[in-house]
Amino acid sequence: MKLYRIFPLITLGLFGAAGIATTPKYQMTLLPISPLHKFSAATDLNDVGEVVGTGITESPFQYFPYRWKMDGSYTILQVPAGAADCTPRSINAQGRIVGDYKVTINGTTYQRGVRWSSENFARTFDLLSGWQTTSASLKGISDADHIVGDGNGEVVNGSPDQRVQGVRGTYAEKPISPTGFLTQDANATSRLVAVNSFGTAVGTARDSQGRNVVIRHKNSISTLGVPSGYQSASGTDINEPAAVTLNATTSGGRTDPFRWTTGVGFTSLPKLLGTNNLSYSALGLNDAGEAVGYLNPTPFEFYGVLWTGGTIHALDNIVANRGAWSISGATDINNRGEIIASTVSPGNSRAAILQPVQTVQIDLTLEDFIGDASQKLLWLVIRDLTTGQADTRTISLPANTSQTTITVETPCQGPCEVYAGGRSWLFQAAPVTLSRFGSGQVTLSLPNGDVDSDNAVTIFDYIQLSADFDKPVDTLALDPDSDLDGDGWVTVFDYIILSSNFDRVGD
Repeated sequence: MKLYRIFPLITLGLFGAAGIATTPKYQMTLLPISPLHKFSAATDLNDVGEVVGTGITESPFQYFPYRWKMDGSYTILQVPAGAADCTPRSINAQGRIVGDYKVTINGTTYQRGVRWSSENFARTFDLLSGWQTTSASLKGISDADHIVGDGNGEVVNGSPDQRVQGVRGTYAEKPISPTGFLTQDANATSRLVAVNSFGTAVGTARDSQGRNVVIRHKNSISTLGVPSGYQSASGTDINEPAAVTLNATTSGGRTDPFRWTTGVGFTSLPKLLGTNNLSYSALGLNDAGEAVGYLNPTPFEFYGVLWTGGTIHALDNIVANRGAWSISGATDINNRGEIIASTVSPGNSRAAILQPVQTVQIDLTLEDFIGDASQKLLWLVIRDLTTGQADTRTISLPANTSQTTITVETPCQGPCEVYAGGRSWLFQAAPVTLSRFGSGQVTLSLPNGDVDSDNAVTIFDYIQLSADFDKPVDTLALDPDSDLDGDGWVTVFDYIILSSNFDRVGD
């Protein structure tokens, strides 16, 4: 494993101090893995929060394909027969995945492309019929099922062409098509790494001057070239408006991050204060033009960064709950602003998802209650209706009040539902829409009478209350929640509360 040390970073706006925007706030969650795997890495995520990547064993290092969902579950994807080091590279909104694996035949190791359906079933992927392929990889899939990658072994004049070239097609096609080269000399290469829903792909190829340049491909291959003053460049991602992230290299070997947009051309991405002479890489791009990547000050140091609104942020500075983990890089950002990242701590490296933090204000009424609410617990669930993520917590209520306002932070965003219930109170739900880094407000009034906390007022609550009737709370052997009104005794007033809500069921 590589060793990492803390590198002090300061956030800088594109135009100095005047360009600094409101600092975003993120919450980090390590993605779960099997006990059989020690390390993990994430490669891509879609707009409903599904993530793909690998779980990795320590001795020997072996890579196993994973799909994570925002409900906290994960699936180890099917591995093709005889495969090793199987890596998913890209996932689309429909849950279809592409990637690659290694297979050894007669002592020689080959790389092959692979597809997974939304049901996690793996299918190996041939390129053109008749190719004598030694290397093939699928790197990207769009929401419209376009797929891109690279491979070699096309048979030309009876012999396999060992030059690597881009390939493309659709998820349902088999085989798929080569994209060709910018030049036809013996050293020509081309690779495609990402594609948008309109079928425009981005990648890298050698040009007639022997340079690596950024390419686009739709119906034919074309070059975007290299930013002025740089020796070479490689494309890394493309969004729906066809903007491109890329990294350009100087004659001295420093790598600088850029964005290319139609009508504008190349725009350099800002760097953190005091790091202009250090290398950066931009890897992922969303439709709003936000990008993620890493700062690489030395061969063994990596620090994740976010570019948003013309400003760069060190991810370590904007993730509040990372604890002892340092964020060593970010691979992609989706249109919800969620980021997949690599994190390191002494002796370990794990994949994580970083989610924007939103705020919800809950105006709460505990019906028919006059006692000390601090003796009660509130169960709160905020559910993201887009991803299915459930943000669940238990909250202690303030004393001596039946009405209170609770403010909580949550990673859920967009259309959400807020559920709240408590000891003897039925769960109630209210909708709220949370914009990224924004806030929302709901009002909930919780009906009383659920003595046994099964979210319904039934005969079983009546039986429990009757067993505890005319007793003070501090002598109740079974359930102090029989004291519905919180006055310290189980009395006829508690019967009245239960009767008034009898047969009600919570949300």
